[in-house]
Parts: sequence; C-alpha cells; structure tokens
Amino acid sequence: MKKMWTLTLCFYAILMVLSGCSKNSGSSAGPASSVTPVVSPANDVKVAKSAFTLLVNGDQAVANMIYWEKFQVVGMDVGTMYSKMPNDAQKKGFRNGFISSFSSSYKKSGATAASLSKWRIKTHTAAQSVVIADTLKKTTLSITVVNSNGKRKISAISQ
Repeated sequence: MKKMWTLTLCFYAILMVLSGCSKNSGSSAGPASSVTPVVSPANDVKVAKSAFTLLVNGDQAVANMIYWEKFQVVGMDVGTMYSKMPNDAQKKGFRNGFISSFSSSYKKSGATAASLSKWRIKTHTAAQSVVIADTLKKTTLSITVVNSNGKRKISAISQ
C-alpha cells in the first residue's frame, strides 16, 4: 500500500510540474526503432524526444528506452522504488504501471508531447547528455540521456 501511495504521489508531482506542456506547438518524435546508439548530441535529442513522446502516449515500447535502476522523475527516485521490486514479474508490472499512469495523468492535464518546442542539447559528454525543450509556460523540461550497456537511455526527467 505504501509503495502504491508513493507511486501515486510521484505521478501527481510529475503532472503538476509538466502541465506547462498543454497545447500543440511542435512535432512529435518518430518511433523508438529509429533511435540508434550512436553517441552524438543530435542522436541524444532524438532519444530524449522519442522516449518522452512514447511515455506521454503510454506506449510500452518506451520501457526499453528508460534506465530504470537510475530513473529520476521531478526529484522522485523512481529507480530506487524499481530496484526494490523482488522479482522480474513485479519489475515488469512496475514498468507497465508507471508508463500507463504517467501517460494517463499527463493526458488528463490536457498536455501533449507535441507542445514542447526547441529541443536541444544543454550539455553533452560521451557518458551523458542533458536535452532540454521549452514548454508553453516558458519553463524548460530537462531529460538526461546516458549510456546503459551500450545503449542510450533516459535516466532523468526534470524541470
């Protein structure tokens, strides 16, 4: 029960912080399969944009684009909650539940991934990039892209 409450609280925090993305003003990213593990700033923008779009749309394919063990969302340590799951079946349920709940909360706010604009690199190294995008409320969404077992994955979403 405590884990469900923490997870629910996490989704509401995410919703409140990201609700500045509520009207269309950009384009959506392509499918996850178009993302390659090349370490370049342009590729990391594609990874971040694609992963965030899939997450907002509730597409379970995004699960492979998230570094679950280290995942941080708006100051919440999702990775620690995930790592405490005792087995693969519960970890899969956690991933599915997180993606569905994130999407549902985001959509209920009237927000869309397409309302983010000016996707760009804030910082870039071979190990990590911080990709940012502007929201309609003149705030900046930040997505960290890292190397996980030779693949680029998102490890944090913040504002």
